[in-house]
Amino acid sequence: MKKLLIIAICFLSLLASSSVVLGKLQLLPLSYMVEKAEIIAIGRVVKVEQTSEKRGEALLSKATIEIEKTFKGNRHTKTIEAFFLQDTEDEPKYSIADRSVFFIHKYRGKLQTLQGYAGKIDIANDEARNIHMHRESSNQQLDGFINKIEKLLKQKSVTEQQKGE
Repeated sequence: MKKLLIIAICFLSLLASSSVVLGKLQLLPLSYMVEKAEIIAIGRVVKVEQTSEKRGEALLSKATIEIEKTFKGNRHTKTIEAFFLQDTEDEPKYSIADRSVFFIHKYRGKLQTLQGYAGKIDIANDEARNIHMHRESSNQQLDGFINKIEKLLKQKSVTEQQKGE
């Protein structure tokens, strides 16, 4: 009976924690994504190509992204190259003409989306779609989503100024 109770408790604990884990990626809050990203921008994919470089057994691919608006990072950057592993469940899918909000960081010397597919938020009809972040609705009005990002960036800036005083 005790074993059955322990198994039931373990199962319920696993079930409760699964609400913030999707696939192999842990769903993280928007505040974490904003803090850890080196670049946050809206852009459009203009080129997708496979490289000859490997990461483990998989080949790296590269998406060239034309930047429309930068919220964090060098505002003069017009294009970035984001690297990704094709055909893996944790990585975002890139197609030419995709318009997205990108959360980018540097990993092993190369730019890539932060937290895999969670770092690429597709945009369609002024809506941010397929948001994979803890406590965020999957689809939101783009303006509202951007306002949240800008508010978090402003809070971070104020906090950093206060630390410097």
